[in-house]
Amino acid sequence: MYDGGIVEPEVIGVMENDLMRNRAWMGRRSRAVVLLLAMIAIVSIGLAQSGAAVQLLSFSVSYGGRVYDSALNQTSFSYVVAGVDQSPDLSHFDVGIPSCTPPLLVVETLPAEAVSFGTDPTTGVSGIKWDLPLSTSETRTYSIAFLGSVAEGDVQVAVKAGNGFEIASLPGPSCQTASIDLDKFVSNDGVTWDNADDAPGPEYQAGDQVSFRFVITNVGNVEVTGIGLTDSLFDASACSWPETFPVGALAECTIGPFAVTEGQHTNVATATALYEGVTITADDDAHYFSGDLPAITVEKQISKNGGSTWADTIRVNRVRDVVYRFVVTNTGNVPLSNLVLVDDTYSTASCILPAELVPGASYECVIGPFPTGESDHTNTVTASGDHEGQTVSDTDTASYRVTADDTSGVVIIIEGPVEEININIITIFGIDIEVDANDPVLTSIHIGDIVRVEGDLLEGGTTIVIVAVTVVIVDVDIILVGAPSGPIFVPIGCKLTGFGNGRIRLKCHGKGSGSSRKSS
Repeated sequence: MYDGGIVEPEVIGVMENDLMRNRAWMGRRSRAVVLLLAMIAIVSIGLAQSGAAVQLLSFSVSYGGRVYDSALNQTSFSYVVAGVDQSPDLSHFDVGIPSCTPPLLVVETLPAEAVSFGTDPTTGVSGIKWDLPLSTSETRTYSIAFLGSVAEGDVQVAVKAGNGFEIASLPGPSCQTASIDLDKFVSNDGVTWDNADDAPGPEYQAGDQVSFRFVITNVGNVEVTGIGLTDSLFDASACSWPETFPVGALAECTIGPFAVTEGQHTNVATATALYEGVTITADDDAHYFSGDLPAITVEKQISKNGGSTWADTIRVNRVRDVVYRFVVTNTGNVPLSNLVLVDDTYSTASCILPAELVPGASYECVIGPFPTGESDHTNTVTASGDHEGQTVSDTDTASYRVTADDTSGVVIIIEGPVEEININIITIFGIDIEVDANDPVLTSIHIGDIVRVEGDLLEGGTTIVIVAVTVVIVDVDIILVGAPSGPIFVPIGCKLTGFGNGRIRLKCHGKGSGSSRKSS
């Protein structure tokens, strides 16, 4: 009988080869890296109840518990790993994640760095791996959060330390998940519907009438009840919902029409459901605008050949000069005045901005030449303009990397989800990319963020390293092909949607993207 103390795991010792790292995640391409390190590993399997602690090698691993946050509609599971002051130190820590249909959706991990998903080739545990060292005198809490109300089950946890590893069973996530999805659409004709998640959304005219459509889907794998819907601006009580909502069920409701209001419009809908007395939620917003919409964009590019060719990022010989080009465009529907263009490094006094920029018009200015110097460089320009007391602005960057020879070489552009972060090395599509250790993006980037990397190749022998010059977090849609069993990492600010029409998308909201996607 368990007495609350340390559970001694059963040792079953095997010979293990640490052959390759297989980061299987969301059906992406992966790169196998053969380590060719043969090692003897001691495998242990133990069993513990909720709140129990197991000793694995020189560490005590205890289950911190399950917490469901109804406001965020996510469930977190935590584990405390503590050294017991005897060598060796911890190399990495694994927590198993069950393979489910539909897949579990990961929304957060703590720590956020040095994380990878898939099967650990050393321990054989399939789930999440934190490749962070921990000394035997330290304690660290690990947690992983999933979308929806995820029930508790049993999972494997593993400690790798020195040349050995041990595995035990502790409480953790199961495939039993209660979760709903909400999609909100807006239309002025009842035929074409915009999934207008980001401002400003579609443009409507004064006198138009708009309607809103709500689609609620059970995206979990258990039946839920008590479906409800509220909206931040409109009465949705006339919507009728089924008493029970089986797995995969879809229901929709339309309200309106309502008179278009002038200016930027935003309203948020919230759907709720019940499972075993717990309320689960989902929300979505819709945007449209009518009347005046001031907006501005600026594009900054760099050239090393006097303006013959332009790019966002270049490699340049230290003896060359560079010039910069700015293109300011009025992307709104009203004129802009009091235009300002400021660069954080160079003077833009030579740029004679027009008194007014009408909708659709652009202004271009070139400054330089400037010596490159000995260091890599990135600088930012900001453009702004006014309309009837309202100021709008936009920023853009351009970069160069100093090299001894810029007559050859390739500028590499990669855009995709961050799969792993190891100090200043980020991995996208199985490719390791070196980021400047002082780049501030390293303090804000997370596993799963969609980023655009511009850099170049450094080749030496059989090693190819992509060195990032700029790393920008972007706004994109990812279309999921097939039916992955998970887990799928949902980046911060994103959500999976489109379950109702079978076109499942990872929607990520970015600043000022102004995108709207249509559904009919």
